[in-house]
Amino acid sequence: MKELTLSGRTYNTLMRVGITTINQLLALSIDDLESIKNLGQKGYEEIEQTIRNIKVIDKNNLKDKFQESEQQTFLGNDGKRYKDVEISELQLSNRAYNCLKNNGICYLSQLLVKTEDELFQMQNMGKKSVLDVLEQVKKVQLIPIESSDIPESLEQKMCRDLVSEINEIVPIQIKGVYPKLSNLLENIKDINAVDSHDIIVSELYNMVEVNQGLRCFVFQFIEKKEDGVSERRLFEQLPNCLKNKDFFHQFMLDMLQDKCLVLNEENLYEKRYPTVLEYVQNIEDERASRILLLLLDGMTLQDVGKQYNVSRERIRQIKKRYISKAPKLQEDKYAYIFQKYNLLREDFLLGFDNNVATYNYLSMAYKRGNENVEQMLEDPGLSEHEKVCVEKIIYKNYVTLNGERVLKTRSGLSEYLLRTIGKKGITFDEFKELYQMLLEDLGLENNSKFTLMDRGYENKMAASNHVLWKHHKKMRYYNIDSIHTNMMICSKH
Repeated sequence: MKELTLSGRTYNTLMRVGITTINQLLALSIDDLESIKNLGQKGYEEIEQTIRNIKVIDKNNLKDKFQESEQQTFLGNDGKRYKDVEISELQLSNRAYNCLKNNGICYLSQLLVKTEDELFQMQNMGKKSVLDVLEQVKKVQLIPIESSDIPESLEQKMCRDLVSEINEIVPIQIKGVYPKLSNLLENIKDINAVDSHDIIVSELYNMVEVNQGLRCFVFQFIEKKEDGVSERRLFEQLPNCLKNKDFFHQFMLDMLQDKCLVLNEENLYEKRYPTVLEYVQNIEDERASRILLLLLDGMTLQDVGKQYNVSRERIRQIKKRYISKAPKLQEDKYAYIFQKYNLLREDFLLGFDNNVATYNYLSMAYKRGNENVEQMLEDPGLSEHEKVCVEKIIYKNYVTLNGERVLKTRSGLSEYLLRTIGKKGITFDEFKELYQMLLEDLGLENNSKFTLMDRGYENKMAASNHVLWKHHKKMRYYNIDSIHTNMMICSKH
């Protein structure tokens, strides 16, 4: 077809509907031509005249002349056409060659779109054969098809440039995008107009190939960032032709709605992994699934074994088998903390506001650490949110009063109250009344551990190093422990 002197528009229209050879063109009826989308009257007349010119050529000469032009070609990632290569021309081992042929792979172009995982999934394709195929594909030098005789239109150049720009960052299926985008550009009156740019971007986001490529790009980028990624950071990585904040924001919302991503506590995007309960509930072996659910709920190996009339060791084997086969789970984000620190179940549930199944899974999958929990606040490997959770654990026996952490005991609350309101002197009855009001504010008024016994606690305060007694039974706060004896004597003199 490239040997014919067709206009660029007519040539591209025929290529899009699969008319790539002279024989295919000659086989078209009038109805076939009229049904071709976007051909137009001018293109129709051009093809009619071309067919008339071809029919006067001797058929034998025609076959010889156009035999070379019917060679197999494919569209590269840069939007250019290249000569395809039969896999028989690759220096493959017999096993690798036969595996590819048996799986319907005959040309290099079919290999270029396959991932390593897809090659492994082919029947009888082993690791050695996959490595052989990948190595030989890398050695191939692609030969571009010369198209100097066909003038490249503005739309064609723009299409090729856009596809190439997208594919440099976002992995897409070129064969699917190129014809759709080419058809879109040819139907836009002025591709340089501002509104035309918005139309092009909108259509790109709606293309299945681009949408799938964007999802792969987002997943790969997020997986490299353990603490999550902001939408702004992702947007900055996009190719310029896809940088539209409204379209991209809607795209990210769609990924959230599809449960592909989640927003963490710092409003950053993370890949959504299944929970341990989701994983266990989807295990095909229903008996094993029920056993693991009981273990996650807190039952011991011994108790589960009795319930199923098997040994404790058998339950342990089932647990080990399925926990080791588990994919990455949401709960694995706590693995670092669990393996480093001596984190008890009650403390974990309190600080990280999680369920019992999470802690029990961590206990099954990892060995608990032995470092003191209080050291976690100085750990550079923890995020700010995780440190806030740790503070709940460390200060679980404290209350915050006017921005100050106070030990939640009778002596701790008494010392705080006296220190804040008793510096100028206060009677014990006044102190007791204020103390009772503080307990009511904290919801501790009915807790006997915090009750003040009149005479007993008054005597205890009299002996305290934080209290000085004045005449008429008034007391005031004075922390003697914090002052050196010599300094105190000098100050009194």
